[in-house]
Amino acid sequence: MEHTGLYLDGLNGLPAGLTRIFWNRLDAERFTALVQGLDSQAVTAKTVLGYCDGRKMYQFSGELRGTIAAKPAGTRGFQWDCVFIPEGYEQTFAEMGELKNEISMRRIALDRFATFLKTSRGMA
Repeated sequence: MEHTGLYLDGLNGLPAGLTRIFWNRLDAERFTALVQGLDSQAVTAKTVLGYCDGRKMYQFSGELRGTIAAKPAGTRGFQWDCVFIPEGYEQTFAEMGELKNEISMRRIALDRFATFLKTSRGMA
């Protein structure tokens, strides 16, 4: 199981798990307009991976702080990539190309999961 969402500071952490519903109803321009009207454009992008070994459930998360752009930029192939600017960068995920895959919250969660799998081998 995998889930990724946006947690907007200006909406007390919403939409969180409802990010896809928000996005599908608003689209890029309306989403950015909504966020620009808030007292903060800061956001946390978070991915949670779930894994069950048949006996126990494990969760691995990755978080990346950033802001929502004033206007969408880059391709619109993957939902909110065109509006999320990670902290320390000046581009949206959509403008980053392969760099996105190296720094994303999903990468952080996957790296934690991979470490778990490597270090827990033979423990079952």
